[in-house]
Amino acid sequence: YTEVYFWGMPGLGKTCAISGILGHADKQGVLNTQKGTGFHYMNQLKNVFLGDVGILPPANPTEVTQYLPFNLQDKNNRSHPIALIELSGEVFQCFYYKVGQLPLPGESHEKAFETLNTYLSGPNRKIHFFVIDLAKSPTATDVFGLTQANYLEAAKEYFSKENIFNNTTDAIYIIATKSD
Repeated sequence: YTEVYFWGMPGLGKTCAISGILGHADKQGVLNTQKGTGFHYMNQLKNVFLGDVGILPPANPTEVTQYLPFNLQDKNNRSHPIALIELSGEVFQCFYYKVGQLPLPGESHEKAFETLNTYLSGPNRKIHFFVIDLAKSPTATDVFGLTQANYLEAAKEYFSKENIFNNTTDAIYIIATKSD
Protein backbone atom coordinates (compact mmCIF):
# COMPACT_ATOMS: atom_id res chain seq x y z
CA TYR A 1 0.00 0.00 0.00
CA THR A 2 0.91 3.62 -0.47
CA GLU A 3 -0.06 5.34 2.77
CA VAL A 4 -1.55 8.82 2.55
CA TYR A 5 -1.41 10.70 5.85
CA PHE A 6 -3.66 13.60 6.82
CA TRP A 7 -2.06 15.79 9.48
CA GLY A 8 -3.57 18.78 11.22
CA MET A 9 -4.87 20.22 14.46
CA PRO A 10 -8.32 19.24 15.71
CA GLY A 11 -11.22 20.73 13.76
CA LEU A 12 -9.42 21.74 10.56
CA GLY A 13 -11.40 19.52 8.20
CA LYS A 14 -9.22 16.43 7.74
CA THR A 15 -12.20 14.09 8.00
CA CYS A 16 -14.24 16.20 5.57
CA ALA A 17 -11.37 16.17 3.06
CA ILE A 18 -11.15 12.39 3.31
CA SER A 19 -14.94 12.14 2.91
CA GLY A 20 -14.76 14.21 -0.25
CA ILE A 21 -11.93 12.12 -1.70
CA LEU A 22 -13.63 8.81 -0.98
CA GLY A 23 -17.05 10.04 -2.14
CA HIS A 24 -15.65 11.39 -5.42
CA ALA A 25 -13.67 8.21 -6.13
CA ASP A 26 -16.77 6.14 -5.41
CA LYS A 27 -18.95 8.26 -7.74
CA GLN A 28 -16.33 7.84 -10.47
CA GLY A 29 -16.45 4.06 -9.99
CA VAL A 30 -12.75 3.77 -9.25
CA LEU A 31 -12.93 2.98 -5.51
CA ASN A 32 -12.77 -0.61 -4.30
CA THR A 33 -12.91 -0.55 -0.49
CA GLN A 34 -11.05 -3.33 1.26
CA LYS A 35 -12.57 -5.39 4.03
CA GLY A 36 -11.24 -5.30 7.57
CA THR A 37 -9.85 -2.38 9.49
CA GLY A 38 -11.59 0.84 8.59
CA PHE A 39 -14.17 -0.76 6.26
CA HIS A 40 -17.28 0.47 8.10
CA TYR A 41 -15.87 3.92 8.83
CA MET A 42 -14.72 4.32 5.22
CA ASN A 43 -18.20 3.50 3.93
CA GLN A 44 -19.69 6.04 6.31
CA LEU A 45 -17.24 8.71 5.16
CA LYS A 46 -17.74 8.14 1.44
CA ASN A 47 -21.50 8.65 1.98
CA VAL A 48 -21.26 11.94 3.92
CA PHE A 49 -21.96 14.13 0.90
CA LEU A 50 -24.38 11.86 -0.99
CA GLY A 51 -27.55 13.76 -0.20
CA ASP A 52 -28.60 17.37 -0.53
CA VAL A 53 -27.44 18.04 3.02
CA GLY A 54 -24.12 16.73 4.30
CA ILE A 55 -23.75 16.04 7.99
CA LEU A 56 -20.24 16.59 9.21
CA PRO A 57 -18.69 13.50 10.77
CA PRO A 58 -17.76 13.67 14.45
CA ALA A 59 -14.18 14.28 15.52
CA ASN A 60 -12.01 11.24 15.98
CA PRO A 61 -11.22 10.29 19.56
CA THR A 62 -7.61 11.07 20.50
CA GLU A 63 -6.53 7.44 20.64
CA VAL A 64 -8.00 6.50 17.26
CA THR A 65 -5.93 6.43 14.11
CA GLN A 66 -8.10 5.40 11.18
CA TYR A 67 -6.51 3.09 8.60
CA LEU A 68 -8.66 3.16 5.45
CA PRO A 69 -7.43 0.72 2.77
CA PHE A 70 -8.81 0.58 -0.76
CA ASN A 71 -7.77 -0.10 -4.33
CA LEU A 72 -7.98 2.74 -6.80
CA GLN A 73 -8.54 1.76 -10.45
CA ASP A 74 -6.81 3.89 -13.08
CA LYS A 75 -8.07 4.50 -16.63
CA ASN A 76 -6.14 1.42 -17.82
CA ASN A 77 -7.99 -0.68 -15.21
CA ARG A 78 -4.83 -1.19 -13.15
CA SER A 79 -5.34 -1.41 -9.41
CA HIS A 80 -3.33 0.76 -7.01
CA PRO A 81 -3.50 -0.15 -3.29
CA ILE A 82 -3.83 2.95 -1.12
CA ALA A 83 -4.49 3.45 2.57
CA LEU A 84 -5.62 6.80 3.89
CA ILE A 85 -4.33 7.39 7.42
CA GLU A 86 -6.52 9.76 9.41
CA LEU A 87 -4.71 10.99 12.49
CA SER A 88 -6.39 12.67 15.41
CA GLY A 89 -5.36 16.29 15.70
CA GLU A 90 -4.14 15.61 19.20
CA VAL A 91 -0.97 13.96 17.85
CA PHE A 92 0.36 17.52 17.56
CA GLN A 93 0.05 17.78 21.34
CA CYS A 94 2.13 14.61 21.52
CA PHE A 95 4.87 16.21 19.42
CA TYR A 96 4.83 19.26 21.68
CA TYR A 97 5.15 17.16 24.83
CA LYS A 98 7.83 14.89 23.35
CA VAL A 99 9.96 17.79 22.11
CA GLY A 100 9.54 19.52 25.49
CA GLN A 101 10.55 16.28 27.25
CA LEU A 102 7.25 16.27 29.11
CA PRO A 103 5.08 13.25 29.87
CA LEU A 104 2.14 12.75 27.51
CA PRO A 105 -1.10 13.97 29.10
CA GLY A 106 -2.84 10.60 29.21
CA GLU A 107 -3.30 7.05 28.02
CA SER A 108 -5.21 8.11 24.90
CA HIS A 109 -2.28 10.30 23.80
CA GLU A 110 0.16 7.47 24.49
CA LYS A 111 -1.89 5.08 22.36
CA ALA A 112 -2.20 7.61 19.50
CA PHE A 113 1.53 8.32 19.53
CA GLU A 114 2.47 4.64 19.64
CA THR A 115 0.15 3.80 16.73
CA LEU A 116 1.46 6.73 14.69
CA ASN A 117 5.08 5.70 15.16
CA THR A 118 4.26 2.11 14.23
CA TYR A 119 2.78 3.28 10.92
CA LEU A 120 5.55 5.79 10.21
CA SER A 121 8.29 3.23 10.79
CA GLY A 122 6.72 0.77 8.32
CA PRO A 123 8.18 0.10 4.87
CA ASN A 124 5.22 1.40 2.82
CA ARG A 125 5.68 4.46 0.60
CA LYS A 126 4.10 7.57 2.11
CA ILE A 127 2.45 10.81 1.03
CA HIS A 128 1.72 13.48 3.63
CA PHE A 129 -0.94 16.19 3.55
CA PHE A 130 -0.63 18.89 6.20
CA VAL A 131 -3.84 20.81 6.84
CA ILE A 132 -3.20 24.32 8.17
CA ASP A 133 -5.69 27.04 9.07
CA LEU A 134 -4.23 30.18 7.47
CA ALA A 135 -7.08 32.31 8.80
CA LYS A 136 -6.26 31.49 12.41
CA SER A 137 -4.53 34.26 14.25
CA PRO A 138 -0.90 33.41 15.00
CA THR A 139 -1.46 34.59 18.56
CA ALA A 140 -4.69 32.64 19.16
CA THR A 141 -4.18 30.11 21.93
CA ASP A 142 -6.00 26.90 22.68
CA VAL A 143 -7.25 25.80 26.11
CA PHE A 144 -3.65 24.86 27.00
CA GLY A 145 -2.31 28.34 26.20
CA LEU A 146 -0.53 27.19 23.03
CA THR A 147 -0.76 28.42 19.44
CA GLN A 148 -0.93 26.55 16.16
CA ALA A 149 2.64 27.77 15.55
CA ASN A 150 3.81 26.19 18.84
CA TYR A 151 2.45 22.82 17.77
CA LEU A 152 3.74 23.06 14.20
CA GLU A 153 7.22 24.03 15.38
CA ALA A 154 7.30 21.08 17.78
CA ALA A 155 6.13 18.74 15.00
CA LYS A 156 8.83 20.07 12.67
CA GLU A 157 11.48 19.48 15.33
CA TYR A 158 10.20 15.97 16.04
CA PHE A 159 10.08 15.07 12.33
CA SER A 160 13.62 16.33 11.84
CA LYS A 161 15.02 14.59 14.93
CA GLU A 162 13.37 11.27 14.07
CA ASN A 163 14.08 11.49 10.28
CA ILE A 164 10.40 10.86 9.59
CA PHE A 165 10.47 11.97 5.94
CA ASN A 166 13.85 10.62 4.82
CA ASN A 167 13.33 7.06 3.59
CA THR A 168 9.77 6.28 2.57
CA THR A 169 8.19 9.67 1.81
CA ASP A 170 7.37 10.41 -1.82
CA ALA A 171 5.54 13.73 -1.38
CA ILE A 172 4.52 16.36 1.15
CA TYR A 173 1.63 18.75 0.46
CA ILE A 174 0.07 21.61 2.39
CA ILE A 175 -3.67 22.21 2.35
CA ALA A 176 -4.88 25.64 3.48
CA THR A 177 -8.33 25.47 5.05
CA LYS A 178 -10.89 27.93 6.31
CA SER A 179 -9.15 30.79 4.56
CA ASP A 180 -12.19 31.79 2.53
